[in-house]
Amino acid sequence: MIEPMRLGAMIGLAAALLFVGLAPAGCSSSGASPAAMDGSGVCTGPMSEVSQGCPATFTGSLNGIACVPNVMLGTYVCEDLTVLVGSGGYTGAWCVYDSTTHVLVGARESSDVNEYCGNSSFKRTAGRFPDDACFATTPAATRTCPPLGADAGADLADGGGVSE
Repeated sequence: MIEPMRLGAMIGLAAALLFVGLAPAGCSSSGASPAAMDGSGVCTGPMSEVSQGCPATFTGSLNGIACVPNVMLGTYVCEDLTVLVGSGGYTGAWCVYDSTTHVLVGARESSDVNEYCGNSSFKRTAGRFPDDACFATTPAATRTCPPLGADAGADLADGGGVSE
């Protein structure tokens, strides 16, 4: 049985991950997924789980990414990495790509409740991830997807306008 709060977080995360066209293959309510705090206190998990829903490659343009109602999409370029961010409601997903090869090299997922690393962390990271200062900069591009059924008058057929 999945606890109501955990179910809400899972539904929110699934919606955030849909922005890249895939839903999680499976979820666990027991916290049994291998995850651990690293030496610097960061909750880490397997790339195969944390990056569920991330495209294998990403060039940095939001034009090819479908809009999901009420999800804000953004891209950041930091160090030699391009980060695709999807956030909406209480969850978020970050997909990290090598800026030269465009190949997925890292990911992070977050929730509004401590559901990672034995219920001690709001977020779980895998692979390479830029310093948090990266996200204090202005995004390279953004798109806020309208609520379901809203006519946003956007310039894209999927209903979300891109600002680059």
